[in-house]
Amino acid sequence: SVGGRNYDSLAAAVSAAQPGETVRLLQDFTGAGIKIETGSKDGLTINLNGHTYTVTNPTVGSTGTETNGFQLLKGGSITITNGTIVAGTDSAKILIQNYCNLTLDKVTLNGSTNTEYVLSNNHGDTTIKGGTTINAADGQHAFDAYYWPKNGYDKVSVTVEDATINGKIEYATDGTPPPSEG
Repeated sequence: SVGGRNYDSLAAAVSAAQPGETVRLLQDFTGAGIKIETGSKDGLTINLNGHTYTVTNPTVGSTGTETNGFQLLKGGSITITNGTIVAGTDSAKILIQNYCNLTLDKVTLNGSTNTEYVLSNNHGDTTIKGGTTINAADGQHAFDAYYWPKNGYDKVSVTVEDATINGKIEYATDGTPPPSEG
């Protein structure tokens, strides 16, 4: 629901939400991947409301790489809180592909055996807090930070305040040396 209005899917509720609004999941739900133009949804909160969202097909992403459970595009900020997101399809190679300022608060992210990255950070600031748990399958990545200025993504950071991270963590670049920290 958004503002007291109920929708048939989380994707429909996110699409209807305005900047700064809160989308609330009203029950455990299985649904397709969700792409969010964060610039037009700046300040959006997805409150899973103690429920589980299981991502199935079709997954989302850029043309030719539709392998994301969630794709959060550059330009704004999103908060996901209070529940669980699960990869429920082998097509979800990345559970959350992030290009925005993202806060994960009291969330559990569960990848499947085919989920290569549970959370992939390519731009913006990501904060993981509130007892968030990220679970990668054996040998897979809990999250990465990819510095990618050659493609216009010139800032990436991940801050872990209070979380349990189960899986590999990776830092990589497009070959550009990272900026020095004065």
